Amino acid sequence: MLFDQVSQAMRSGRLAEAEAICRKMLANEPKNFDVVHMLAVICSEKGEYDESERLFRKAISLDPHFPPCYHNHGLALAKQEKYAAAVTQFDKALSLFSNFAPAHCDRGSALKELGRFDEALTSLNKAIDLAPNVPMVWFNRANLFFVKQDYNAALEDYDRAIKINSGYADAWVGRANVLADLKRHDEALAAYAKALSLKPDLSEAHFNESHLRLLLGDMKAGLKKYEYRWDTKQLRGWKRHFPQPLWLGESDLRNKAILIHAEQGAGDTLMCCRYVPLLAASGARVILEVQPAVRSLMRSLEGVWKLLAKGEPLPEADVHCPIMSLPLAFNTTLETIPARVPYLAASPDKIASWRQRLSWTEIKVGVAWAGNPNFPKDRDRSMRLKNMLPLFQVKGIKYVSLQKDLRPGDKEELEGNPEIARFHREIHDFEDTAAIMMSLDLVITVDTSVANLAGALGRPVWVLLGSNPDWRWLLDRGDSPWYPTARLFRQAKRGDWGAVVDEACGELKKMVVDRKDIEPRDTARK
Repeated sequence: MLFDQVSQAMRSGRLAEAEAICRKMLANEPKNFDVVHMLAVICSEKGEYDESERLFRKAISLDPHFPPCYHNHGLALAKQEKYAAAVTQFDKALSLFSNFAPAHCDRGSALKELGRFDEALTSLNKAIDLAPNVPMVWFNRANLFFVKQDYNAALEDYDRAIKINSGYADAWVGRANVLADLKRHDEALAAYAKALSLKPDLSEAHFNESHLRLLLGDMKAGLKKYEYRWDTKQLRGWKRHFPQPLWLGESDLRNKAILIHAEQGAGDTLMCCRYVPLLAASGARVILEVQPAVRSLMRSLEGVWKLLAKGEPLPEADVHCPIMSLPLAFNTTLETIPARVPYLAASPDKIASWRQRLSWTEIKVGVAWAGNPNFPKDRDRSMRLKNMLPLFQVKGIKYVSLQKDLRPGDKEELEGNPEIARFHREIHDFEDTAAIMMSLDLVITVDTSVANLAGALGRPVWVLLGSNPDWRWLLDRGDSPWYPTARLFRQAKRGDWGAVVDEACGELKKMVVDRKDIEPRDTARK
């Protein structure tokens, strides 16, 4: 009877009630395996992972032969992104019951997160063989195909999941994500709408739709839906909790202190810190908390009352706002983006020091080819250094690597191309990179923080974009309303960096010719 109450409370989301019942039962029967196991699951659902881990281990010690306990332990580890440990638990469950379909299914999902795609597919195929009428097994295999960019197979599996359960909102979101990547935008928006008609509070649907709407230039709807990011699996762990109320532009800030706190990547901070001077102009005292690597550069930003690095004690504030919510707070449209540049600057001493070192007569071009490898869609935006090598064959140009972190193979490529000057050991933060940029004629980079930094400094920057770019770069245009000095080079075909680099090479050659044409005339005037 009590177990029925616990199960009913859990299905209704009343986790505190379910936990209270289990705790009461456990007080009388501390070695009751079923109670310990259920309590471990409840704590995992509540996000109390240390307690959940303790309880799972206790449950396993009480009965080491119950496959669902290992399976649920694996699910708890996967929720913490401990995927390798999760696979170990799924394997233990399967060693006890080899035809345990849920363990095969969730093992496949964990292996997908580890990038072990072939093993993941084997596990998911086994799950489908064992449970072909369970929509989740088709959904999880569709997710794998989506990551592998096998879009036809992904659509087919999402459709199979939906055929089994037409109300499977997550499968409609997956279908929409595929259609968005295929640039079937109207169909994607219709699929997001279907998901939300089934589950109006589904955060993943709102958030993913926000990216598509922003990409299409619909700032009003996109920015509003972007606020759902904090409830998604991807970003819920990043949400900050403050005693002060959230400010999204609805109240007067005169004589009030507002805490603006960085989130996600450094590029986002570099892009949206432009709103700080507007806050200060409205009468607010702006407390700006940023990533440590960005802090010294932010000393140049107008309107900052107090500047902090993440981890430093926070002063009192009246309200707070995540930095990527500032465009929404200011009701930003494509026409009203505050695009006056530069709004950041390196210190004069650092600029002078680097100018002395980079006093070459050739055209000076900084290059960066890769961003954070942990970014979910990194392979769509980053390239291998070898893909960029044709640029370095253009004569009359001196190249400077702005790449701070090298990936496997980069070091060997750089050593084989001595025409690329390297200073990665001397780049300690973004101010160092900014100071180097001030001595360059041009920056060429993929979509990473380097692009945002060059744009914020007002430096000429060419951004090499994949065929499915981040929303800030919009679609089908060669300029950026965020960065007036940026020029965009876009892939026509997914993964084809060759054509993009060739286009940039052609433009570089024109720069060299133009420089040669200008120099004699300048000399004659002198």
